Amino acid sequence: MKKWWVAAISAVVLIALGATVYFLSSDHGETASQKSVSANVQKTKTDDSAAEFVDSVKEAYEKNDYTVIYQSLSSTVTKNLTLEQFLQSKPEGLTVEDIKDNGKESVKEDGSFKVLKKPIRMKITQNGQTKTINTNWVFVLENGQWKFVGSDE
Repeated sequence: MKKWWVAAISAVVLIALGATVYFLSSDHGETASQKSVSANVQKTKTDDSAAEFVDSVKEAYEKNDYTVIYQSLSSTVTKNLTLEQFLQSKPEGLTVEDIKDNGKESVKEDGSFKVLKKPIRMKITQNGQTKTINTNWVFVLENGQWKFVGSDE
């Protein structure tokens, strides 16, 4: 007879949880044009933050600041790689001389995450040898922030 209150409290908690989820996921009466404006504002914020983040990674490479580069990496890259290991993995005598955009970036949604690819041209010097590399840098939107995954080179 005493267990009825457990069932009653559980039912109230489940109803409250369901109402909260519904409220958070509903459109709250937005019109189609309001939704479109909201989506465009969010897209612009995402695009702006992506461009700023790409620029910060380029700047870190130009300064050869591998600590900042490590801090910009995705958690999928850093989960099994310490800063010390990352710094040791840098090829001996490698210097980034110049980085330029090499085309328009593309952003694709893949299920629950966004992937940005940015064409980059890098001029690097290693042990006195200079060469230019054309590559695509890959970024992911991770917990609302862009993170660097690496390159396809």
